[in-house]
Amino acid sequence: MEPNPQTQKVLPSINPMNNPKTPQIINEEEGGVYNPELLLSNWTNVSFVLMTVSLLFYHMTRRRTLEMDRRLAGVFAVSIIVMSVVFAIQSLVIYAKRLGRLKKKTETGFIQQEIGISHTYIIVNSILIVISVGIAIVILLGSFYGKDM
Repeated sequence: MEPNPQTQKVLPSINPMNNPKTPQIINEEEGGVYNPELLLSNWTNVSFVLMTVSLLFYHMTRRRTLEMDRRLAGVFAVSIIVMSVVFAIQSLVIYAKRLGRLKKKTETGFIQQEIGISHTYIIVNSILIVISVGIAIVILLGSFYGKDM
């Protein structure tokens, strides 16, 4: 099935290097499909920043750089981790939907290659989500049942 040239535009990539060999496909009929890996990467970065802030905050409270009850600090840190996990899950769902639209629309080699490596992105991000949840559990258990340092 040939794409309709009137409804499909090929634009240069918006990545920092602006590489013209990696086009963005924008399909107006299906709500817009465009460079899903870039968007997944951006949201994964947001998730990592939140995780880093959470761990730094928790560490500062445990080492008494910030004076705070350890249980309250644990709750705050886990709340930030929960936001991180929500962003990560949301980005994976959106990524999967965009890939689904790409699968339906075209069968070009470029798109097939992107779909082929998409499973790796999904698996790695899913593992990171599980690790984040594990860290949150360790923080909660340490906050409520651990000893003061």
